Amino acid sequence: MKTIENCRCGRCTPTASARGKHASVAEAVASVNALVEKSKQAEQRDAFQGREVAAVCMSPKHPFDKSGGEVEKVIRTGPAKREFAEPTAYWATANQDAPRIGDGELEWLQARKAELERIADDPATPLNTREWVGIELSRVRARIEAIEASRNPTPLAGTPPTAARQFAEPQPYYEIK
Repeated sequence: MKTIENCRCGRCTPTASARGKHASVAEAVASVNALVEKSKQAEQRDAFQGREVAAVCMSPKHPFDKSGGEVEKVIRTGPAKREFAEPTAYWATANQDAPRIGDGELEWLQARKAELERIADDPATPLNTREWVGIELSRVRARIEAIEASRNPTPLAGTPPTAARQFAEPQPYYEIK
């Protein structure tokens, strides 16, 4: 084996480069210059271009092995997309198919009541939908009752009070028993 000339111990041997060949000084300078150019391009490029931190949260801690509890970043790549619908006012969308007041409103409300009762009676309907249907059904029933009461007024019981009998006769304080 060939030893290195300026080694003090005398046991050191020359090793081959990682590629298995020896490089000249010109080749080494060229590869260093190429690496410098590559690093300049990497510095100019934004590492987070097209990426965005969407959320920072903590993972849940498992009760048995105590794993979890680390802070995690949720990174979204690509353009930000809208995840929710555009907000709209409830009065702009509620009962859009309802007719104007007076033009067949009672018939529409009775059909709506039948539809809501059908949804409420269906055993496959989820609980939150049943609750919403119950609230809507009570509102529809109240409106139906109001319309029917206005179309068929009931007479008042008894005689209505007159202006003369509406109040008690005034008496002086010394005569009040």
